[in-house]
Amino acid sequence: MASGRVPRLEDVARLAGVHPSTASRSLSQEQSGRIGAKTRERVLAAARELGYTPDLTAASLRTGRTMTIGVVIPDFSNPIWASLLAGLGETLQERDYTPVIIETKDDRRRFDRALEILTDRRVDGMINAAVRLTDKKRLTAFVARTPTVLAGRDLPGLDVPKVLVDDVRGGELAVSHLVQRGHRSIVQICGPGSVGPFKSRAEGAQAVVERSGDSVALHSHVVDQPTVDEADRVMSAALAAGPAFTSVFAHNDLMAIGALQAIRRAGMRCPDDVSVVGYNDNPLSQHLAPSLTTISLPFVQTGRTAADTLLSKLLHNDPPVVTTLQPSLIVRDSTAAAR
Repeated sequence: MASGRVPRLEDVARLAGVHPSTASRSLSQEQSGRIGAKTRERVLAAARELGYTPDLTAASLRTGRTMTIGVVIPDFSNPIWASLLAGLGETLQERDYTPVIIETKDDRRRFDRALEILTDRRVDGMINAAVRLTDKKRLTAFVARTPTVLAGRDLPGLDVPKVLVDDVRGGELAVSHLVQRGHRSIVQICGPGSVGPFKSRAEGAQAVVERSGDSVALHSHVVDQPTVDEADRVMSAALAAGPAFTSVFAHNDLMAIGALQAIRRAGMRCPDDVSVVGYNDNPLSQHLAPSLTTISLPFVQTGRTAADTLLSKLLHNDPPVVTTLQPSLIVRDSTAAAR
């Protein structure tokens, strides 16, 4: 090989004593299983010796694949999405795929732009964790040409694989925990109804109240954005109207933090005066004062399963499946028996 020239696949094949097609398959994560172990190791050793790295552009032109996967999430500022990304990122990179991550802020225009960007980049598939119940028309054309998996958020009627969490069950766990501790007046801070998991959490909470008969009252407040500030505003108004309630169920941990802020500012204590349950088990929840009782979701597993599902679809064109993972209640210091 001429000095200073970038090594090519043919150089690797020549040094390893194999045909270039054999060298190519040996260096491919997906096709290496078709090559004998000794041959593959000889090719890998030759590639290391020459400092060879695959020409991804040429490979894309040859195979029609870009080895990229679009990942759409709603909000970088919420740490739960980092757990999802950790799970799917590890799985994708094990198979030599690169994630292209886009944030939507749950904004319609950002969502549309994300689909445009992923179309322009010719991604091989998409994992979408930011879909809303109003997005079916926007997604239908995209999923017709690009394999797609929904992760964490459902869109009924969209015929694609889905990896979801049973959020109805999560809402039931949260409110049942409060009822079992004697709470009969509960404030619920709900996320936007256009987001499927928030709608499901409210359904689960309502189901517990209905099973309890007239003994439990659930006072629901819906926010436009599921943030600390919005929950602080709602909780401050509820407290100003008279703290007849003894507990709060917030649809995510960020809103639970907002509720805790308002409770402290009003000169009240949690859980002595008001118990609070959050949702998602944000990594910081256990470090709050008091530590937050919450509903834990398997976000890392959701990411891994979504990536595995999409990669399987890319290889085998498997029919759509729905995988439902289960939430769990994590009891910490922010809940106690009703006063």
